[in-house]
Amino acid sequence: MAREPLDFEPGQTARYSNTGCIILGLVIEKTTGMPYADFLAEKITKPLGMTHTTMGSHRAIVPKRVSGYAYAGNLMNAEYESLALPYASGGILSTPSDLIKLAKVFRGEALLSEKAIREMFGPARLNNGTPYKSSDPGLKITFGYGLDAIVREEKIIPAKTGGISGFNAFFAYFPETQTMVVVTANLNDSLQELLVVVDALFGLSE
Repeated sequence: MAREPLDFEPGQTARYSNTGCIILGLVIEKTTGMPYADFLAEKITKPLGMTHTTMGSHRAIVPKRVSGYAYAGNLMNAEYESLALPYASGGILSTPSDLIKLAKVFRGEALLSEKAIREMFGPARLNNGTPYKSSDPGLKITFGYGLDAIVREEKIIPAKTGGISGFNAFFAYFPETQTMVVVTANLNDSLQELLVVVDALFGLSE
């Protein structure tokens, strides 16, 4: 990775990076002396009662695990993609009922201090001090710590998208009402449909 050229000078703009998440996972292992999966279980999922959340594995039997599908005129099995390979960039199996428990963190009821939560929710800032906001059409996003936060009427809605072959997931937390919404689908390329549902219910777009 060190041999690859930069996409841009640090601080000039922002872009989501799976590579950055993988490096962070390795840093966690180095500083804690624990495998990333054990750290996830001991420090996050067990304290939050997320009993159906685990790292992807080629060997583990996961009760009630669903299959991933694709649709191209008719329903079919999605192309195989390893759920172990993504590691800290998204190789996690979970359920909506487990993901909703992250609201405890966002409300300051578990794991993080109020200061850490404010920093996590805060928008990415560029070298010139301005908050980063995507220029893409549709939802405007910025980046908090580990979040794809939605910018709506200059307010920040902490959120995260996720996708791999056959599966998509999205959650958003609305600080003003302390409301958490989670939607998932075991269908390829269904993220846009999930966002449409959440937008209809909660008005994400400006």
